[in-house]
Amino acid sequence: QARGGDLIVGIRAVQGCMLEDAAGHFGLFPERTHYFEVDAAEAQAVLVAVLSRDMAYDSDLVPRDEAQLLAAAFVGQFAAESASYYTNGDYGKPKATPGVGPGWNPVPDAPSDTGVLVVSSTRSACAWFMDED
Repeated sequence: QARGGDLIVGIRAVQGCMLEDAAGHFGLFPERTHYFEVDAAEAQAVLVAVLSRDMAYDSDLVPRDEAQLLAAAFVGQFAAESASYYTNGDYGKPKATPGVGPGWNPVPDAPSDTGVLVVSSTRSACAWFMDED
């Protein structure tokens, strides 16, 4: 609600789901080349960043401690499973070059978007956020 843009959040029970299937189920582009695999800690960092700051204007949205709790709750649902986590760029990750903004592959038709797709043997999940310029 603080973001004001569109979001896609959900968990589906799906046996043997592949990344492309999971992306398609949630309305994201299903091409594997748009996504990068990250570990659980990186997935959580992406979610904290996108929950706490607007992607287009870098303005505050949700207090960082609240964003950390929400991100940990989402990622933590898969801690007992052998899950794979995917995102579409480097938003929320440490910057390699100071002063250079994040890069990403747009996966819905939105000016700014990022989030996390999770794929396990029994479930797929999505927490994806889109901002307008």
